[in-house]
Amino acid sequence: MQVCRACDQPLLGQRLWGMLVKSMSAQEVIEQIKSLPPLERAEVARFVVEQDDSWIPDEFKEAMKDAEEGRCVDMETALFQKPPAHLQ
Repeated sequence: MQVCRACDQPLLGQRLWGMLVKSMSAQEVIEQIKSLPPLERAEVARFVVEQDDSWIPDEFKEAMKDAEEGRCVDMETALFQKPPAHLQ
């Protein structure tokens, strides 16, 4: 029996695996995600964001951190009220 030099797996197994696994284009992946129920789509979105957030602007990440740590106010307060002394 021949063995793959790269992974030490029997070549027959490699050939079968290649027949079972079909590569998908991005558009095919997107269509599959669209067909999922809402909760599963949310799970996929959460996974993508956790794996790679390079597409999210740094300013947005900073604002989210500020919000999580309670460093934000509503727009009316920000526009029309004087900030507390420690923020001036």
